[in-house]
Amino acid sequence: MILSQRIIVLFFLSIVTMPYLAANNLDSLENALQSKIISDNASELLEAYWEIGYANYTSDNTGKALEYLLKAEKLAISLNKNELKSQIQYKIGLCYIASHKYEEAISVLTKLIQDISGEGGKPLADACYRLAKAYQVIGNNELSFEYHFKACLLYTSPSPRDRQKS
Repeated sequence: MILSQRIIVLFFLSIVTMPYLAANNLDSLENALQSKIISDNASELLEAYWEIGYANYTSDNTGKALEYLLKAEKLAISLNKNELKSQIQYKIGLCYIASHKYEEAISVLTKLIQDISGEGGKPLADACYRLAKAYQVIGNNELSFEYHFKACLLYTSPSPRDRQKS
């Protein structure tokens, strides 16, 4: 009986303290990356913005995530880091969706899909799926269906890279 009470108390304490631990981890990450942010090295700065933005996204802090991801996107474009730029743009789209800013999400995801349309594969399918969901939320069922259909085709067909291997 006493053991079950201890477990309940520990469970309750872990639920109460979890948000504070996550906040402390983000603060620690920001502090650790401050030297990169201060640095003149654009690649290190890009890495720092991406890491902080991604960490804030995974902690459901979309406002802070957008702040850093938008900075990372600008640097990725200027440094011509196209693969990372695509990953950043996808997360920006997800942040806008999480923030209920569907028009912004549609704009970002549409541009992303145009940029990576020749590549095929899962990243393109994921972007199409999220775009379909954004259109569905705003009530544009025609475009929602179109992008759901594209996502289904992409998820079930091999990418150009997979076709070259066989």
